Amino acid sequence: QDWPHKNHARLLEALVLLRKRDGRRIPFVFTGGWQQAGRVERLMAEHGLQDQTLHLGRVGRAELAWLYRHARLLVFPTLFEGFGIPLVEAMRSGLPIVCSGTSSLPEVAGDAAVYCDPLDANSIARTVLRAWDSPALRAELQAAGARRAALFNEEHLVREHRRVFLEAIRRFSWKGLLQRWLERSRRRKPAPDDSIIPRDHLLRAKFLLDNQRKKMFLSKD
Repeated sequence: QDWPHKNHARLLEALVLLRKRDGRRIPFVFTGGWQQAGRVERLMAEHGLQDQTLHLGRVGRAELAWLYRHARLLVFPTLFEGFGIPLVEAMRSGLPIVCSGTSSLPEVAGDAAVYCDPLDANSIARTVLRAWDSPALRAELQAAGARRAALFNEEHLVREHRRVFLEAIRRFSWKGLLQRWLERSRRRKPAPDDSIIPRDHLLRAKFLLDNQRKKMFLSKD
């Protein structure tokens, strides 16, 4: 998508730098729907990049898979992500990655990417050119991507979620929760309309949640 945090504007600035400073016209293909009609295309035209950029719009899974298999790099200069699914898709496709070193991306890509500063067009340009010109680096990223992609499977996902939830349950203390509630209630005199949860309600909640915990997390299934 062309949401501002996807950072298309700065990526296009990087392409201009590569062309004017380094004499390189690296072709870029964009996919996805544009929400702000014509904004990115206008930037491409303003920078004179129409001859090296192509927007395919929304593509099907087969077309997307073909692009992953035939591209030289995935360039993902987003400002932030909650996860970064294109990184996993690229790693599974054997596609080397250039991406931002921000938010969740280093945690997802690990050593299977080279990282740039998404706020610096020079950093994006340098990192893209480095990966574009180095077959050895791309081969290294492909190998790392194959190893790392193996972590993103259903069994590992379920196992890690279960581990985190059980650890949270282990650390949780009803005694501590009640103690904090009692301390807060002593520090202030409630107004008539102030709704402090009664202790018997908390104990009832504890009973219900303990039963649910046994059903959800402590069964053999």
